[in-house]
Amino acid sequence: MPTALLSSTPNSTPTSIYDLVTSILHQTDLGIILLDANTHVLIWNPWIARTSGRSRAHALGMPFRQLFPYAKDDLLNQAIANALQHGKTSTFTSSDQCALLPLTTDGRGEPPELLAHEIKIKPVTVGNSERYCLLEIADRRELQRQERLLAKQ
Repeated sequence: MPTALLSSTPNSTPTSIYDLVTSILHQTDLGIILLDANTHVLIWNPWIARTSGRSRAHALGMPFRQLFPYAKDDLLNQAIANALQHGKTSTFTSSDQCALLPLTTDGRGEPPELLAHEIKIKPVTVGNSERYCLLEIADRRELQRQERLLAKQ
Protein backbone atom coordinates (compact mmCIF):
# COMPACT_ATOMS: atom_id res chain seq x y z
CA MET A 1 0.00 0.00 0.00
CA PRO A 2 1.51 3.38 -0.94
CA THR A 3 2.17 5.85 1.85
CA ALA A 4 0.11 9.02 1.63
CA LEU A 5 2.06 12.25 1.85
CA LEU A 6 1.25 15.63 3.31
CA SER A 7 2.94 18.88 2.53
CA SER A 8 2.20 22.21 4.18
CA THR A 9 3.96 24.35 1.58
CA PRO A 10 5.19 23.67 -1.95
CA ASN A 11 8.85 23.94 -0.86
CA SER A 12 8.66 21.80 2.28
CA THR A 13 9.69 18.17 2.56
CA PRO A 14 6.64 15.90 2.42
CA THR A 15 5.70 14.11 5.62
CA SER A 16 4.06 10.70 5.54
CA ILE A 17 0.71 10.24 7.25
CA TYR A 18 2.32 7.42 9.25
CA ASP A 19 5.01 9.76 10.61
CA LEU A 20 2.43 12.40 11.44
CA VAL A 21 0.10 9.98 13.25
CA THR A 22 3.04 8.44 15.12
CA SER A 23 4.13 11.89 16.30
CA ILE A 24 0.61 12.71 17.47
CA LEU A 25 0.32 9.42 19.38
CA HIS A 26 3.67 10.07 21.08
CA GLN A 27 2.86 13.67 22.03
CA THR A 28 -0.72 13.38 23.23
CA ASP A 29 -1.62 13.75 26.90
CA LEU A 30 -3.84 10.66 26.76
CA GLY A 31 -3.17 6.98 27.02
CA ILE A 32 -3.94 5.34 23.69
CA ILE A 33 -4.36 1.58 23.36
CA LEU A 34 -5.61 -0.08 20.18
CA LEU A 35 -6.72 -3.71 20.37
CA ASP A 36 -7.40 -6.14 17.55
CA ALA A 37 -10.43 -8.45 17.39
CA ASN A 38 -8.68 -10.88 19.77
CA THR A 39 -7.86 -8.03 22.22
CA HIS A 40 -4.14 -8.12 21.44
CA VAL A 41 -2.39 -4.74 21.75
CA LEU A 42 -1.53 -3.09 18.42
CA ILE A 43 -0.81 0.44 19.70
CA TRP A 44 0.58 1.38 23.14
CA ASN A 45 1.66 5.01 23.35
CA PRO A 46 4.27 6.54 25.72
CA TRP A 47 1.64 7.99 28.10
CA ILE A 48 0.19 4.54 28.86
CA ALA A 49 3.68 3.01 29.00
CA ARG A 50 4.73 5.59 31.62
CA THR A 51 1.59 5.37 33.78
CA SER A 52 1.24 1.58 33.61
CA GLY A 53 4.92 0.79 34.09
CA ARG A 54 4.75 -1.53 31.08
CA SER A 55 6.97 -0.75 28.12
CA ARG A 56 5.67 -0.61 24.56
CA ALA A 57 7.90 -3.57 23.65
CA HIS A 58 6.37 -5.62 26.47
CA ALA A 59 2.75 -4.66 25.69
CA LEU A 60 2.63 -5.02 21.91
CA GLY A 61 0.99 -8.28 20.90
CA MET A 62 -0.12 -9.11 24.44
CA PRO A 63 -3.81 -9.73 25.28
CA PHE A 64 -5.33 -6.84 27.24
CA ARG A 65 -6.51 -9.20 29.99
CA GLN A 66 -2.96 -10.47 30.47
CA LEU A 67 -1.59 -6.93 30.82
CA PHE A 68 -4.33 -5.94 33.28
CA PRO A 69 -5.58 -9.16 34.92
CA TYR A 70 -7.20 -7.19 37.75
CA ALA A 71 -9.17 -4.73 35.62
CA LYS A 72 -12.04 -3.45 37.76
CA ASP A 73 -14.77 -6.10 38.14
CA ASP A 74 -14.30 -7.28 34.56
CA LEU A 75 -16.34 -4.25 33.42
CA LEU A 76 -13.60 -3.11 31.07
CA ASN A 77 -13.24 -6.53 29.48
CA GLN A 78 -17.01 -6.68 28.89
CA ALA A 79 -16.99 -3.15 27.41
CA ILE A 80 -14.12 -4.14 25.11
CA ALA A 81 -16.10 -7.18 23.96
CA ASN A 82 -19.17 -4.97 23.36
CA ALA A 83 -17.10 -2.55 21.29
CA LEU A 84 -15.61 -5.34 19.19
CA GLN A 85 -18.76 -7.42 18.75
CA HIS A 86 -21.58 -4.86 18.80
CA GLY A 87 -19.91 -1.53 18.00
CA LYS A 88 -20.86 0.00 21.37
CA THR A 89 -18.98 2.86 23.06
CA SER A 90 -18.52 2.95 26.85
CA THR A 91 -17.05 5.44 29.31
CA PHE A 92 -15.78 4.64 32.81
CA THR A 93 -14.43 6.98 35.48
CA SER A 94 -12.23 6.06 38.41
CA SER A 95 -12.01 7.85 41.74
CA ASP A 96 -9.22 8.53 44.22
CA GLN A 97 -10.07 5.33 46.10
CA CYS A 98 -10.94 3.05 43.18
CA ALA A 99 -8.84 2.82 40.02
CA LEU A 100 -10.10 1.11 36.89
CA LEU A 101 -6.55 0.20 35.87
CA PRO A 102 -3.45 0.17 38.10
CA LEU A 103 -2.03 3.41 36.69
CA THR A 104 0.22 5.73 38.65
CA THR A 105 1.68 9.18 38.20
CA ASP A 106 5.25 9.27 36.98
CA GLY A 107 6.46 10.63 40.33
CA ARG A 108 8.47 13.55 38.94
CA GLY A 109 9.44 15.42 42.06
CA GLU A 110 6.91 13.58 44.23
CA PRO A 111 6.14 9.98 45.18
CA PRO A 112 3.98 8.16 42.62
CA GLU A 113 0.28 8.10 43.42
CA LEU A 114 -2.68 6.19 42.04
CA LEU A 115 -3.90 7.99 38.95
CA ALA A 116 -7.58 8.93 38.85
CA HIS A 117 -8.58 8.39 35.24
CA GLU A 118 -11.37 8.10 32.71
CA ILE A 119 -11.47 5.43 30.01
CA LYS A 120 -13.42 5.73 26.78
CA ILE A 121 -13.75 2.45 24.94
CA LYS A 122 -14.72 2.87 21.29
CA PRO A 123 -15.13 0.59 18.31
CA VAL A 124 -12.99 1.40 15.27
CA THR A 125 -14.14 -0.13 12.01
CA VAL A 126 -11.92 -0.31 8.95
CA GLY A 127 -13.68 -1.04 5.69
CA ASN A 128 -16.79 -3.15 6.03
CA SER A 129 -15.60 -5.80 8.42
CA GLU A 130 -12.35 -5.23 10.33
CA ARG A 131 -13.18 -4.00 13.81
CA TYR A 132 -10.73 -2.81 16.44
CA CYS A 133 -11.15 -1.37 19.91
CA LEU A 134 -9.68 2.00 20.91
CA LEU A 135 -9.11 2.85 24.56
CA GLU A 136 -8.55 6.52 25.37
CA ILE A 137 -7.37 7.03 28.94
CA ALA A 138 -7.38 10.52 30.42
CA ASP A 139 -5.87 11.86 33.66
CA ARG A 140 -8.69 13.23 35.84
CA ARG A 141 -6.61 14.62 38.73
CA GLU A 142 -6.97 18.28 37.78
CA LEU A 143 -10.71 17.93 37.23
CA GLN A 144 -11.06 16.25 40.64
CA ARG A 145 -9.09 19.08 42.31
CA GLN A 146 -11.43 21.62 40.72
CA GLU A 147 -14.49 19.64 41.83
CA ARG A 148 -13.19 19.57 45.43
CA LEU A 149 -12.60 23.32 45.39
CA LEU A 150 -16.12 23.96 44.11
CA ALA A 151 -17.58 21.63 46.74
CA LYS A 152 -15.88 23.64 49.52
CA GLN A 153 -17.46 26.90 48.36
